Amino acid sequence: NIAKDGDALVATIVVPGTPAEAAGIKPGDRIISIEEQAAPKLSARDATLLLAGPIGSQLHMVIAPKGDGEVRDVNLKLVELIP
Repeated sequence: NIAKDGDALVATIVVPGTPAEAAGIKPGDRIISIEEQAAPKLSARDATLLLAGPIGSQLHMVIAPKGDGEVRDVNLKLVELIP
């Protein structure tokens, strides 16, 4: 899940076993961009819709870890989440 925090998008929940977890995304990490769309221009809903793209498609994100850490590129392959 993603929440808006001022101009930033923040990962709030990372579901175990998902590509996001495998990529090392953790709750509290800031999302700088999704598919080259800057976070300040996206609502939490718009970001969630981008993350719910077609199953099997690739998604590029730029992530800044919570606290100190290097900003990094993350590429995810979207999968179906089973509740």
